[in-house]
Amino acid sequence: MASKSTNRTDLAIRYGTLIVLLISSLFFFPREKSLEYAYEVGQITTDEIIAPFDFPILKTKTELEKDRQKALEQTYPLFERRDDIMLSQLDEMSKFFETLRNVREAKATYGTNLTTKVLRAAEIDSAFNAELREDSLNLINFVNRVQREQNFNLSRPKWRFLTDADSRLTGGIDVLETFKANLERIARDLFNEGILDIPLEEISKQKIAVLENGEELLGDKGYYMSLDDAHVQSEIRLKASLGIETGDEIEVGIDILKKFNKANIIYNKVTTDARIKDVIAKVPISRDIVRANERIVDRNERVTPNIQQKLESLFSEKARRGTAEGGIVTFLPQIGRILLVSVILFFFSAFIVAYRPQIYKDSRMVLLIGFIFLSVLAFSSLVIYRLGLSEYLIPIVIASMVLTILVDARIAFIGTVTLALLIGVVLGNKLDFVIVSTFAGTASIFTVTRLRTRSQLFKSFLFVAVAYIIAITAVELLKFSSFEVILESYAFAMGNALLSPIIVYGIIGFLEIAFGITTDLTLLEQSDLNRPILKQLAVKAPGTYHHSVLSGNLAEEAADAIGANSLLARVGSYYHDIGKMNKPEYFVENQMGAENRHEMLRPNLSALILASHVRDGIELAKKHKVPQAIIDFITSHHGTMRMEYFYKKAIDQAGDEPNVNEMDFRYPGPLPISKEAGIVMICEGIEAATRSIKEKTLNRISDMVDSIIKTRLDDGQLNECDLTLAEIGKIKAAILPILIGMYHVRVEYPDDTEENKFEKQAKDTEEEQPEKEENEKNKKMNEQRT
Repeated sequence: MASKSTNRTDLAIRYGTLIVLLISSLFFFPREKSLEYAYEVGQITTDEIIAPFDFPILKTKTELEKDRQKALEQTYPLFERRDDIMLSQLDEMSKFFETLRNVREAKATYGTNLTTKVLRAAEIDSAFNAELREDSLNLINFVNRVQREQNFNLSRPKWRFLTDADSRLTGGIDVLETFKANLERIARDLFNEGILDIPLEEISKQKIAVLENGEELLGDKGYYMSLDDAHVQSEIRLKASLGIETGDEIEVGIDILKKFNKANIIYNKVTTDARIKDVIAKVPISRDIVRANERIVDRNERVTPNIQQKLESLFSEKARRGTAEGGIVTFLPQIGRILLVSVILFFFSAFIVAYRPQIYKDSRMVLLIGFIFLSVLAFSSLVIYRLGLSEYLIPIVIASMVLTILVDARIAFIGTVTLALLIGVVLGNKLDFVIVSTFAGTASIFTVTRLRTRSQLFKSFLFVAVAYIIAITAVELLKFSSFEVILESYAFAMGNALLSPIIVYGIIGFLEIAFGITTDLTLLEQSDLNRPILKQLAVKAPGTYHHSVLSGNLAEEAADAIGANSLLARVGSYYHDIGKMNKPEYFVENQMGAENRHEMLRPNLSALILASHVRDGIELAKKHKVPQAIIDFITSHHGTMRMEYFYKKAIDQAGDEPNVNEMDFRYPGPLPISKEAGIVMICEGIEAATRSIKEKTLNRISDMVDSIIKTRLDDGQLNECDLTLAEIGKIKAAILPILIGMYHVRVEYPDDTEENKFEKQAKDTEEEQPEKEENEKNKKMNEQRT
């Protein structure tokens, strides 16, 4: 049940990704583009085009925008003078001064009564004390009211010139009334001049329309002031009125004026926006008309900007008439878009299913590819239709490099072609873009196919830049483009070539973690023999360490011979036997001539110990955060092979009792599923077996290689890894020279003299018995190793 559920989930992910890509592609597909009339300026037409009906020649976006801007020059922001705001603020100021007058009177009353109490303390009764308390509370209430409503602290010394009793009459003048009159006059003048409710710099036009008493008055915005300007003017005019620059009067007056200054020229956004929309709507979208049966362009004629605009206008009119007609005709363009995008996506999907089924079955890889495609499509829409920049900024090169590093070069190439076709359709059948992008993307693939250093990413800039220059030059010269157009295309392409490696370098690590993928960059880091886990292997199990390094050399050469990932094969070899660190003395390569501990154990117990190094290796790898791609080599390098030596030993000990379970003597598996894992299975077995040969000759090593490969083929250990017999032959041919070099094998030269023949025959007879014994011993060691 769990397997069926997993399969359903994988199918949902695969088909869901395709559907999302299809819908997204349609979303980015501009409806105003037509494949039938998608000629670029400078191209040569292949057919004569006659107008099938009358239709208007639409203005280009630039022409229409220019005409609309010209019409909007006579449309001004509308403001409204609000006298009610002025009257309300002046009334509030008057009420504030009335409160100050009450404070002054309450303070005077309380002061007089308090003085009376001090001078006539003996005559004061309880009624007088109650009156005094009431006067105190009355004063406090007035002060708190001002604090609460106006946020002024009247207890501060600067307010005393208005609230002390002696301010009621100074030189025959009421200070409070005089000060109030001054502030009201300044405030009224500011309101009459007009205070705008938005800053002057936010008003785009120099002139504004102000509605006053039902009449619109057009004036320069400089005639009015913003609220901040009103505050500045308040201070200037107050100082001029009082004839002083500093003092309590200036400070308090500024505070009061700022409190009651308020914008009374209010921006009418609704009416302004409505007028702008009305003006824009009245600007004609067409500049001429084409009559029915009028020739738009002749066959083999060069397309000019005017002809191109006529063709686009014809398509727009066809689309409008189809929509107006209704029914199925309305949906025909959308159906065509769906089919076209589906054909392009099918091209890519079919390649994956046919030639990379392991990727098709891996949901993570499907999601990764879908994410890359979707990101490029979204960025293309942003660059072209939002920012209006060149199509040579579209990051197809980034997609090419990322797919090469995270998946493989062939998928990257097909993905590059698919994206170029898809975006070329999105842009309106732009063949030149398809050619340039495919060429540049292919160049970027070439630079990172065998990624061995991070700096290699930045070297790709040169290759991509040269590819862009060559391709752009070719297509632009064919279009007879001007030198300025070519230079502009170069500039955008160079920016793309420069930024692409930097962006790839930045996102590779994120994508590795997000999708659980191991890249060559990570493998390079894991291949460092100074990593703690490999150093431990060298110390605890030196024979195994040496075996792993030699196996890595063989695997790397074998992988190169058949076009597999040689780096993955080498690093997988380094780690495949790390589990032997837990019990190194039970493995023959680490015994160094010491007594073989398996001689004292039962065969089935020896088999358990040998099989345990797989489980122990997995645990160690996870502890040291080794990537899963390398752990796969630990689990599969023995597949489900049988431990022949101990199995036969168990049968011999059992005698006539057939109670030996073969599965007890097989490794747990699984079988290797990649070519690299299959290569490591072959190479590590060959390295171990070759080491046990006493006298290493070319023929003996060759026979041993054949024997190891045949054993694994006959046992079905390579059935899941897609290695062909031709590739296995190439593997043997690649590793034999390495083995000869490793063990310094000498080639035997025949000697045809009779004397040497007799001597050789006598020597062979003399050494026949010891050699047989040695071969038996080597055979046992080989069986234990493999």
